[in-house]
Amino acid sequence: SITAGKRGTVEFQTPQGGQISVLGLRANGTALTTLPVIANTDAIGGSIAHVTYNGGFSSTFYLVNSGVSPASFSLNFYDDAGNALQVPIRLPQTGANLTTSALSQSLAAGGVLIAEVQANDSAPGISGWAQLTASGAVGGFEVFRWTTFGQEASVPLETRSPGSFLLVFDNTSGLTTGVALANASATSANVTQNIYDDRGTLLQTSTLNLAPRSHSSYLLPSHDPAT
Repeated sequence: SITAGKRGTVEFQTPQGGQISVLGLRANGTALTTLPVIANTDAIGGSIAHVTYNGGFSSTFYLVNSGVSPASFSLNFYDDAGNALQVPIRLPQTGANLTTSALSQSLAAGGVLIAEVQANDSAPGISGWAQLTASGAVGGFEVFRWTTFGQEASVPLETRSPGSFLLVFDNTSGLTTGVALANASATSANVTQNIYDDRGTLLQTSTLNLAPRSHSSYLLPSHDPAT
């Protein structure tokens, strides 16, 4: 009950020699959202693959210092073409308003910063992505809200650099899968996309060409009818 009416963090310490897993859930009116959890072993910095606001959407960012000393960070926003994106932001903890392509702050150990995009539902939708750099153990995630229908989704901070990512899709029984890709590199990227059915049969191979720092998002059945 001590958390009622407050913002902050909850730390669950793994027992020595043990193994635990943690999941957060957020109820916001009719929306139920899973909350990514941050581990003290996460790599510093990372990328958020999809940022969207206006046209019925809004985004909120949660930045957390999981370290034991103060740390500074910069959350840099890019549009679909890879250009710096000026984003109107409100910081509800202080009431400050600013428009910036790079939100830079310092966080105390265990501190949380919340940044809300000031969206305009009557304006055309804007999409892009964000890249986080930090001097210490700063992590976070985004929650974007579909204000038209009162629904939300969380977007984790991606800190991994694997050889490939595997996305499970289901476009049956009225379901539709969307995809967002961000090129976090300062050089162009040619991404090979292999599509398989649920039996593992290869349906299609194609190449997605992404300019430096660029972003692409689409509905999978429209972009790739084989799905």
